[in-house]
Amino acid sequence: LQPMTTMFTAWKGADAVSSPRLTAALEQFGASFLGRPHDRRPFTVLGAANPVPTEFIAHSPQERAALLVTALNCPGESVVHHGFAEQERLVSIFAAFGVRLSVLSGPNGARQTLVEGQVETRAATLCLAFDAPTASLVAATACSRADCDIVLQGLGVDFRFAETLKALRVLGADWSLEPVNTDGQGVVHDCHLRASRLAGAVLKSDAGPGPIDDFPLLAAVAARATGTTVIGDWAGQAAWLQPLVRGLAGCGVDAHVEGTSLVVKGNGGALIPGGYRVEAGLDHRIAAAFLLIGLSSEAPVALEGGAALLDHYPGFFRLLTRFGGTLTVEYL
Repeated sequence: LQPMTTMFTAWKGADAVSSPRLTAALEQFGASFLGRPHDRRPFTVLGAANPVPTEFIAHSPQERAALLVTALNCPGESVVHHGFAEQERLVSIFAAFGVRLSVLSGPNGARQTLVEGQVETRAATLCLAFDAPTASLVAATACSRADCDIVLQGLGVDFRFAETLKALRVLGADWSLEPVNTDGQGVVHDCHLRASRLAGAVLKSDAGPGPIDDFPLLAAVAARATGTTVIGDWAGQAAWLQPLVRGLAGCGVDAHVEGTSLVVKGNGGALIPGGYRVEAGLDHRIAAAFLLIGLSSEAPVALEGGAALLDHYPGFFRLLTRFGGTLTVEYL
């Protein structure tokens, strides 16, 4: 949040929608947004010359982190309210730069994080952990392949990755976490992932494991399980369901929608027919699921606009070849 003008553009195959909650929060700081309606890119951000501290509600760890970073440019104390579990890694990273976050707990899991802005910060050396989206994709891939036995080192186990690991365990995945000390910068983990005998299960976001961001990945894992898996409730991302079902069916996976739930009948660990072309621009999380499908398919799975995945899973394309996959990129 600086007194400058910045334009954010859209590109083919990428998500062209910004977060309306985040833009509304930044407007409270004093920023202005110019562009198309419904928070679609391209749009222009006019930074605040005199930002003001205030209180916000964060609905995700990513929103919380973005608001706390923004608050560093504001005089006085800003407060971010949230209801999800504390991220010790985030607190330790702020502390490494000389910024102290005060986290207060309230009833029913309510929390608020206080940060003092415009403090004098210092240089720091960080041990950055593997990012959670890529870690979730690697974990799902490892657990669904018959010949995997790998260790991911230096993982920051945030809420999303922890919930995805829980969901994979419900499906029968075999994994373990070993804490590793990083010289006062918080605890990271080595995650040991092994080939697993997967079985169908019921996964729900409201009463069990599995954050909705990784539901498409869980659907890809369920495609190779024994039995039927029901994944719901998708009410928050209902637009994903039909494209995902069409792609799964195109690859030879038995899947359909029941209400706001996805039902996937697994093939017991056999190869998936594949041979389907997916429009990856629909959503990077759906595209990532079909990367996993492609690793276990008889015929190649093509992702149109798949290069945009590099922004969200920068390390996975390199790791994909270590799982035995073959990646071909065509520039059109």
